[in-house]
Amino acid sequence: MMRIIRQLCGKGRREAEADEELRRHKEAVAPEKRKISENVATVERLVRQLQKDTTAWH
Repeated sequence: MMRIIRQLCGKGRREAEADEELRRHKEAVAPEKRKISENVATVERLVRQLQKDTTAWH
């Protein structure tokens, strides 16, 4: 696999290994990032709802 990446990208061995390690890392943290994004969206919805509630109450 590494040889194919090096041949296609014209990269050296170390650079290809670094790219492969970065790809693995991104795959490993993707579910956690997705979960954080979902939590942020939920909090933003709650804030908007609270803002609507406070303006409607007056």
